Amino acid sequence: MVLRHHLRQRDRRHHPRHLRQLVELQQPQRRHDLACNNSPTGASATYTTDTASYAEKNYCDIVGTWIDPDTGDWYGLVHNEFTPESFGPYSFSHYDGLDYTVSHDQGLTWTTVGHAITSPYSTVRNDTTAFPHETWDYGDGDPRLFVDTASGYFYVFYGTRIVGKASADGGTADLAHVARAPISGKMATGTWQ
Repeated sequence: MVLRHHLRQRDRRHHPRHLRQLVELQQPQRRHDLACNNSPTGASATYTTDTASYAEKNYCDIVGTWIDPDTGDWYGLVHNEFTPESFGPYSFSHYDGLDYTVSHDQGLTWTTVGHAITSPYSTVRNDTTAFPHETWDYGDGDPRLFVDTASGYFYVFYGTRIVGKASADGGTADLAHVARAPISGKMATGTWQ
C-alpha cells in the first residue's frame, strides 16, 4: 500500500484555494481510498451510512517524521481517524489509531507498514459488548513525535478520550499519554511501550 503525503480530503476545504490547487497539482495520481483505506488501520475500518459527511472510512495523515542517517529512509507516524460515527449519527466522530510508514524515495511515496500504537479496546462499529453503557474509548490519536538521539528513543505524546454515545448526555474525558520506542526499532509494531 502506497501513501502519498497529503492533506486529508476533508481538510482541503479549510485551506486557501491556491494551497488546495498546489496540493492537487503535486498529487494528481493519488486516490484517497488507495492510501488511507487500504492501510493496516483502514483495512479494518468501516463506512458510515452518512457518506455525505464522511465519504471515506479512514482519514489519515503523516504527523511526524525521522530520517534514518544510515540508510536515508524516512519513517513517519500515521494518524488515522477511522470508522466515522462509530456509535451512530451525532455520536463522537470516529476512532483514532497510529500506524507507521516508510519512504525509500525522500518522501515521494510512503508504504504504511503496520500499527504503531493501537487501543487495547475495541474499535468495531457499535460494539455494545465492549462498551455496554453510555460511553466508549475513541482510541489513540493526535500524536506529537519527538526523537531523542541522546537516549536512543522515539517518544510520542498522544491523547485518548472517553466520549458519550449519541444517546448519552455529558461531556468527554481527555487523557494524555506518552510512549517510547528504541530508535533502532525504526517505529516497528511491538517496539512501542
